[in-house]
Amino acid sequence: MVKLLIERGADIYAPLNDKATLVHYVFEYAEFEIVRAFLDSSSSIDFNAQDQLGRSVFLSSCNWRECLPGFQHRHWDVKATAPFLRCIELGANPLVVDNEGRNALHHLLDNPEMEEDAIVQFLTHDAAKTLAHQKDGNGFTPLHCALRFLRPAVVEVLLTMGADLLSPDPTGATALHHIATQCLRQSPPLGLYRFHSGYQPEFYTGLRALWEKFLALGGSINVRDKQGSPPLFSYLSSSETEDHSSSSEKGRCHLVNLATYFSEAVAKDVDFHAKNHDGENALHIIARREQSTALHKTSTHDKELYECFVGKGLNPLEEDERGRSSLDIAAACEQHGILELFRYEK
Repeated sequence: MVKLLIERGADIYAPLNDKATLVHYVFEYAEFEIVRAFLDSSSSIDFNAQDQLGRSVFLSSCNWRECLPGFQHRHWDVKATAPFLRCIELGANPLVVDNEGRNALHHLLDNPEMEEDAIVQFLTHDAAKTLAHQKDGNGFTPLHCALRFLRPAVVEVLLTMGADLLSPDPTGATALHHIATQCLRQSPPLGLYRFHSGYQPEFYTGLRALWEKFLALGGSINVRDKQGSPPLFSYLSSSETEDHSSSSEKGRCHLVNLATYFSEAVAKDVDFHAKNHDGENALHIIARREQSTALHKTSTHDKELYECFVGKGLNPLEEDERGRSSLDIAAACEQHGILELFRYEK
């Protein structure tokens, strides 16, 4: 039906809203079978046509949100070529940028739905050698995008292409900040209706290898972003996993994994007493951690984490620049477990 409509002159460039046309929307959101029908009608499609945001059909396909046959919950299907790679085969310009100066790698590496295999395949393309070092209009390189949503194998390929692992992004965040934020995740942040079986062990091995490589290159474990926060604060702020019990062998709890990234064996000069520009220390960060839906787990988890850092010599009553102690923050954020540590029983 789709092919028939295209063959009979349907206006596939009709705007759907102030951001996209029909064909751009299809290549970003439609199921694979519909996208394939468009690809099969390639003689009727200009893959370099731009939408209102300056994105070509090819760039829209770099943002494709559906599951590729042969992967994830469609792993039983015959593996298919990613639509964006097919667009190149059909004549799309791989060097195009949108109105924000974002190229194909910016889009691909910011897209958590895109299969890693397809990205690695594109990185062998001649065009990728040019795109890998381009900044977008906000100063972000493809490596910065790759660190925002980590695929360790992809980052390693970018490093072989000359990317600088020590280079902070425009917010001041470094590779360590991004790894610290994501190292406890059990699966990628996919769309609501996408299924993922969870990260394999090599994901965590890859993160640790990148962490050690950053330090071996001369990077500091205490490097600060533009808010003055070290990677330790990113780690302490990171979301809880479904199973974060410190007694669970499978859990990826902050306490269980703290030594993996912040022990003396990794870096001898970790500043556990660091403060950001707001005067907050690690206890403030723990006290305002986002509450889990399982409140009893949050109460226990954050209580134990807070107690651990008190044991490192941090003062619960030390105030930030606004005169708030970590206990003030805990009370405001209803961190009852933390407050219980200082509750006297008569």
